[in-house]
Amino acid sequence: MDGCDVMNFRLRAGPKFVVSLNSSLHIPYSIMSVLTSVSGFAAFGVLVRTYALGLQRRPLLSNPSSHLAAAVVFGGFGYFMNGVLERQNALIEGKKDILLQHRARAEEIAAKQQAAQ
Repeated sequence: MDGCDVMNFRLRAGPKFVVSLNSSLHIPYSIMSVLTSVSGFAAFGVLVRTYALGLQRRPLLSNPSSHLAAAVVFGGFGYFMNGVLERQNALIEGKKDILLQHRARAEEIAAKQQAAQ
């Protein structure tokens, strides 16, 4: 098995990470990433809206739909940023693979040159 087991906590490396807190619950890492990103940005949106109402000295919960709208807008931005991060990580992995291939080819050429001398 590729990974580690510590106190029934398993993290397996693969194309998608799987986090398992017990043997019956398996949540793909990418879904957890999306959920935390969206919920974190949504909570920040509610905080910003509450702060804005506090600065205006207006009742904080008089219009809960404005809090919902802020949560939706900021949550959507969080979803977008999660996609950006995933695309950037994929690009970095691709570049890393290319660099490793170039390094292996350079080491092979250097070994051939040393053997020829």
